[in-house]
Amino acid sequence: MIYRRLTKWRNLLFLMFLLQTVVYSNASGENLQPLTITTQKGTCHFGCEVPQNNAERAKGLMFRQDLDENQAMLFVFPNDRIASMWMKNTYISLDMLFIDSNGSIIFIAENTTPLSEKGISPPSPLQEQTRAVLEIKGGLVKKLGIQENDKIQHAAFPIQD
Repeated sequence: MIYRRLTKWRNLLFLMFLLQTVVYSNASGENLQPLTITTQKGTCHFGCEVPQNNAERAKGLMFRQDLDENQAMLFVFPNDRIASMWMKNTYISLDMLFIDSNGSIIFIAENTTPLSEKGISPPSPLQEQTRAVLEIKGGLVKKLGIQENDKIQHAAFPIQD
């Protein structure tokens, strides 16, 4: 009788652990896609999350407590557009890289202010050329030497020779 109760509790604890592991792995971005930035200093490699629907895009990196230096989030738009981002409910500072349809960085917003609801976008006329926005940990642009006109390699952009 006691053995059955212990086995039942052990199985329940194991299932709770398994469920927690699955939830954590989804929240921490297990499905990361490779992304490379080619700079004058060299090549930077990231694993990036790419939101697949409007709900994921709306949430973005909100409520995250940390972002590893080799992780990123890439927001890809179906067409060039005016893109405006914000930091609402985002607890960590980010560097935002606005990218055109050829994978070139057209504007960089460094060390954004956590929790700010102020819109962040490139100046005109660049703001109408945004195809994607890459968010990385704040301060990495400077640390890695990333600049405007650097190239992004990712499945969302055509391969350049």
